[in-house]
Amino acid sequence: MKKDSIESRIERLEEELKKLKDDLKRPEKEKVAPKSVPSVKKKVVPPKEEPSVIKKEVSPKAIGKPETIQKPPSERYNRWLEFERMIGERWLVWVGALVFAAGFAIFLKYAFEQGWLNEGARIILGFSCGFMLIWFAEFLFRKKFIPLAQGISGLGLIVLYLTIFTAYHFYQMFSPVVSFSLFFLVTIGGMTIAMLHNAFPTAFLSIFGAFATPLLLADPTSTVYYEPFLFSYLFIINIGVLFVSSVKRWRTISLVSFILTIIYFGSWYIQEYTSSDFSLAAGFATAYFILFSFMSTPHSIIGKKKSNWEDLVLVILNPVIFFLIAYTILIDRGDTNIIPYVPLGMAIYHFILSHMIRKINAQDKLLYAGLMGTAVGLLTLPVPMIVKSYWITAAWSIEALILILVGSVIERKPLRIGGFIVFLLVAMRLFTVDSLVWFHRIAHHFLFFNLKFLAHFISTLSFGIGALIFSRFKNISVKERIYKVPLWTLFIIALFWITNHDLISYFAGLKGTAGRMIWSYSTILWSVFFSWLLVQGILIKNKPLRIAGLSLMAATAVKVLFFDITFLYNYYSYGYPFLINAKSLSFAIFLGSIVICALLYSKKQKLGIVYEKNGLFLLWGTFATMLFLCLNFEIFSYFSPIEREIRMTRFLFTSMIWTGFTFWFLIAGILRRDLKLRIVGFILVGATAFKLFLIDTPLLYRYSYGYPFILNLKFLSLALFLGVIASSALFYVRKGINEEKKGGITVPVLWTAFVSLLFVGLNVEIISYFGRFEITAIRLESFIFTTILWAIFSLFLILFGFRNKITPLRITGLVLATLTFFKIILEDSSILYTYSYGFPFLLNLKFASAVVLLFVIAYAAVLYADRKEVVIGFEKGMVPYLWSLFLVLLFIEIHSQATFSLYRVWNLGEQRAAFALSLLWILYGLGLLLVGMLRKILPLRISALCLFGITLCKVFFVDLRFTGKLYKMFVLLGIGGIFLIAAYFYRKYRQRL
Repeated sequence: MKKDSIESRIERLEEELKKLKDDLKRPEKEKVAPKSVPSVKKKVVPPKEEPSVIKKEVSPKAIGKPETIQKPPSERYNRWLEFERMIGERWLVWVGALVFAAGFAIFLKYAFEQGWLNEGARIILGFSCGFMLIWFAEFLFRKKFIPLAQGISGLGLIVLYLTIFTAYHFYQMFSPVVSFSLFFLVTIGGMTIAMLHNAFPTAFLSIFGAFATPLLLADPTSTVYYEPFLFSYLFIINIGVLFVSSVKRWRTISLVSFILTIIYFGSWYIQEYTSSDFSLAAGFATAYFILFSFMSTPHSIIGKKKSNWEDLVLVILNPVIFFLIAYTILIDRGDTNIIPYVPLGMAIYHFILSHMIRKINAQDKLLYAGLMGTAVGLLTLPVPMIVKSYWITAAWSIEALILILVGSVIERKPLRIGGFIVFLLVAMRLFTVDSLVWFHRIAHHFLFFNLKFLAHFISTLSFGIGALIFSRFKNISVKERIYKVPLWTLFIIALFWITNHDLISYFAGLKGTAGRMIWSYSTILWSVFFSWLLVQGILIKNKPLRIAGLSLMAATAVKVLFFDITFLYNYYSYGYPFLINAKSLSFAIFLGSIVICALLYSKKQKLGIVYEKNGLFLLWGTFATMLFLCLNFEIFSYFSPIEREIRMTRFLFTSMIWTGFTFWFLIAGILRRDLKLRIVGFILVGATAFKLFLIDTPLLYRYSYGYPFILNLKFLSLALFLGVIASSALFYVRKGINEEKKGGITVPVLWTAFVSLLFVGLNVEIISYFGRFEITAIRLESFIFTTILWAIFSLFLILFGFRNKITPLRITGLVLATLTFFKIILEDSSILYTYSYGFPFLLNLKFASAVVLLFVIAYAAVLYADRKEVVIGFEKGMVPYLWSLFLVLLFIEIHSQATFSLYRVWNLGEQRAAFALSLLWILYGLGLLLVGMLRKILPLRISALCLFGITLCKVFFVDLRFTGKLYKMFVLLGIGGIFLIAAYFYRKYRQRL
């Protein structure tokens, strides 16, 4: 940029500033808006192109200051607001209405028992209240208070139902026909309100009331309960539901109607059905089946709209339930020969229905596929009724091949997908039912030459033929060709499975060494099989074979670790104690197979052949890991015959061995700059930590092996492990393997693990120290002091993390603070409840530990609020999270202290105590909610809603069990009213929130 242009622009800015000052000194009417000041970074605009007037007056003090722009709410914050609005404006209304209705019902019952009103006045009062609530709901509908109006209208319908039920059942004021008519009118009225205002909850309540009408009018002498009338009534109700589902897309209504109809039909069948009712049951079941088959289709047939996944629920459930009903009826009648034709006819019906959907609405592919899939599923049902045992699986496999082949020839994708699903069913049966039946049969005499193996070989072979069809046929889409991969995988796994299972079933009947070493034999077979798969996959460059071989190798490792060692450890040595024995033979073959495959893999890769990226690492990693585990297992076997106290030292020595292996892998990986070796070392770090604290510590708790605190062999093994971690972290930095520059987190993770494990080790030592005391109260003080230690340690981590800007330390501190929070509320509160450790209310050691944690949480929240420039990622949301923990912990501790005082010191009755605590909870929640609304603090409002839910659960599952009727009424009316008030405030302050 030229010098003269800059000087001219500076002069121009000075002139504009002078004009602005002069303009401010003039009277209001004489003011002329100054010209806009051009930006220094942009090219100077000629005077004729500049705007002469600006819209906004600018103060001289404001010139040069950037305008503050309010950032829009984040997407996560908006999601929380939507969730809160759904609970506050909808759920609170309905829950409050239902709770208030329950309290009102108790009040009516209480008033009736006390004789406050005569029967006629009670019924008039009930009808008046119901209609008043519905009128008030209409008023709210017009005022656009939709959720609240829906809740009030639902409450009105409930009151009307209760009033009619009371008048008929208790006072006998209405006849069954009159009561039935009134129930029906209330249902029609509720459904009309729902249709007019698009109120799904009201429609749901109306449908539920329609189905509840026969139960509310339960009278065996009434003709309305004669079965044809009942089933006809249900059929009429379901026709109405079909009409509603064709106008409104309320799928839940159709599903509820289906479930309740099945419940009625099933209850009648269980209690009243006789063989003479066969025509009645079969006729109405068929009518219901056809009716419900159209429940998911009206929008597709009439409106030509696309269906979604919810529409397929009835498509699948309806034939399943109908088949079960037909099967039960025919079995009871003795017509077993007809049963296979039932699913066949249903399948043909669904094929016709799917063809109709395809012709009417070809765009609705999902519904068409659902109907076709249901038809294919129905075709599989006759097979178990025709053939038996393991031939069922073979027949299903042939059916799957036919479906895939026909679907490929006539180009019907749902048939091919259905065949693939049947293949999955074949695999499930082959690996579960057939295997169990196979194993428990009498052992056969010829290995691999028997009918059972032949049948399962047919099923296994079908997987391979299906994979060939998916890979060779030209009219199969590219997306479907991917199905050949799982089919080839199933073929290989099934082939291995049946050969291995036949081997086990053959040798299981043998006695002596051969029978006892069956696990070793199978391990040898697994090793040979996976090595063959890997070698073939490497030589012919077949990726699925290599993947299958690697998978089987991993499975063999799991088998050796969790089965062979378990079954062969305690009983059979077959040789010398350490390595030189028959048990080690299978391990040696397994490890040798891995070495052969790894060497061949490496040789081919050096020739330029590209294989799986991590295949070689997986091979050598498995070899090293299993070699380590095998040696560890042998050491355990060596120490097993020695006396118990010395024998238990094997845990310490094996931990040291684990630590040595960890050190070798980490240091070798660092020195050779081999990432794979370091990863193996990191795996051993986690495994060693797991062993030290979850195995060694519980088993060696009663043994000192030295002095009580730190100076003992147990802490020595931990110290060695911590030394390995620290030295590895130092080597990472010294050797220049600083992966942090590339996004790695190795060094911070190592130091975080070091600090965390050191903390856990000290914690264990403290618990061991207190465990020596015989007095229970003193021994349990370890919970208090460990809680204080946890809180202080978390504060130290957070402070150190902020001062040195180390994110992993801050995260570790947050995790530890959260764990301390759960420790106090779940462990300390329950175990230490009977001990005071001071005065009953607040002035005791238990509350002191909570106060320490409360201080830590509050201080951490302040740090996160003040040091926003340091925090990154999810830490930006820690302030509301920490304050939420603070509020929850404060409430729980105050409640715990209050209950201890109520039940132990003040000696209040259980009813009054429960009532007082529930009232305390709900008022505390309402206070949090109001403060959260006024101050616009979302965490407070969420905490209040959570407290509302917890209080409601407490009332229903605890208080109502032992409180008196008067207390129940006040609690329910109070909670329901407060919920409705809260919902009203949510609606009132909707724009503010």
